[in-house]
Amino acid sequence: MSTAGAIGGVGNFYFTIMSPTQIRVTNWFDKGESLFVNLPAGSTDILVRVQRSFASRRWSVQTWSADGGQRFSSSIGEELASRTINLAADIVVVTGNVQWAWLRVFKTTIPMDSPAPSQAATPSILAYEFEGNGNDSSGNLQNLSSAGTPTYVSTPVKPQLGEARTVRAGRPFPLDCSGTDASTYAWQQLSGPATLTFSDPNSGRTTVTGADKFGQYEVQCKATNLGSALTGMTVLRLGAVETNDNGIVVPPSKVLSMLLGPMLRADVTEWTWYDRTRRETGDFWATATRDYTADMTSVEGENYYDSALVQYQNYYRTGFTRHLTLAQGVADRFYTQFFKPQEIKGGCASNFIAPRNASLIGLLIRTTESSDTAKWKCLTDYASYAFTLWVENRGTDKGYRLPYYGTREAGFALISMTALAEAHPNEDVRKNFAARITTALTTYFRGHQCLSRDKRQECLANYTAGTGTISVTKGSTAVTGNGTSFSSFLKSGNRLSFRDQSTGVNYNLAVLRVQSDSRLTLAEGFGGESLQTNAKEWARNTQDGLRAGGYRSDDPTGGVLGWFD
Repeated sequence: MSTAGAIGGVGNFYFTIMSPTQIRVTNWFDKGESLFVNLPAGSTDILVRVQRSFASRRWSVQTWSADGGQRFSSSIGEELASRTINLAADIVVVTGNVQWAWLRVFKTTIPMDSPAPSQAATPSILAYEFEGNGNDSSGNLQNLSSAGTPTYVSTPVKPQLGEARTVRAGRPFPLDCSGTDASTYAWQQLSGPATLTFSDPNSGRTTVTGADKFGQYEVQCKATNLGSALTGMTVLRLGAVETNDNGIVVPPSKVLSMLLGPMLRADVTEWTWYDRTRRETGDFWATATRDYTADMTSVEGENYYDSALVQYQNYYRTGFTRHLTLAQGVADRFYTQFFKPQEIKGGCASNFIAPRNASLIGLLIRTTESSDTAKWKCLTDYASYAFTLWVENRGTDKGYRLPYYGTREAGFALISMTALAEAHPNEDVRKNFAARITTALTTYFRGHQCLSRDKRQECLANYTAGTGTISVTKGSTAVTGNGTSFSSFLKSGNRLSFRDQSTGVNYNLAVLRVQSDSRLTLAEGFGGESLQTNAKEWARNTQDGLRAGGYRSDDPTGGVLGWFD
């Protein structure tokens, strides 16, 4: 690429250099719509793929680096018209603002997220290998028309290894750089925490073993075309990550496993767009925090819900060193901005930052790396204070009937407290935090769940155990008790709950009316098998009034399943 201006038209797609970092593609087949694709500053050799699909009624543009290793930009256009391409009239190169290396026109489209096109000759409608001219090399004898003075260069020998990717540590994996017109190949390891072995170091396709240690590796493929004496080299970045057979990451320690949470290794999922976008979005927020020069005026803006944690997750999912560097940079910058001033004046145990914005997990991971005693104390004091403020002082045992300012802050306070109960280097602190969490599970979390009137919640105030045994008959609405006190426990509208001891099946049945301590009538006939006196555990569910404490039920009808467990 060089100066701004028209590049050329291919099939009535018109290319224009807008700036050193942007290309415009205009679709004159349809509505004259233009799409803009961005390039990094300094880009010179690029690949561009333009597609027009009647099946999807869309058209698209994608760009890559010349070796296919970096995806620059993608853009999708509006609904298409019905006009078809006339190859004899629609292939034209306009000016010489760029040097054209190769051009191909295909009959079919491929999925949007497919790898970059290869410069190797492949079957197509038209294939131009610009060895100093604009002639068609496919045999279809369609030569380019030119309205300017285009410059043609020999098709480069550039091995394409694709985008950086992650493999399972300790397992063999294939590599392929054969998608170029080359006569010879040579593989070489450039870096990495372990020594790699190539099954055939002089073939375009090889199998690699030896990536036994977690971390980042770099390999290089050198390709040479003996006929043109051209040589190209491409470096591929690889990450090796230990996983189980389901692709779940196995972090190097129990503490990290808890702090990071369950994660799939990068590139395990077939949704490459998701993996790429997740990392790119994380990079955006991480860079905004790490490189921020002024005082942070918006915590959510500069460090959106723990960018350090995101980068640590990216690091342990990919093995790529740059994510670790970003994670550490973000954590250090954020701690210096918000926590360090409190540490200096002894004010970490205060409400200087909301739990949702404290980014405590990312900071804890960073602190486990540095073993900074002052940081441990500050983060611990803050987590303890926040847990008291948002959870311990706001439970149903304190008279609260709704979560204080919603569930968000209490949830983040619980996450922070749980992380320290696992990660803190002092065993007494871990035990103390764990005990406080256990208490809060009843006084705050279970209590407020019951108050929510969710039928899935079993609450002790609503389920009362009865005495004696009961008998029911399949299809009948009659229930007979022996040693029971139905009149004292049940009324119309309550539900009778019990377990069939022989089968383990639970029942939760609507009561129509209560005749006596030993007789009642169900709203519907009993659907299970007839039970005699083996139904020794029964209870009532009033389904009204305030609920305080209880258990979660798996029964969507609100049955008392947990009560019997």
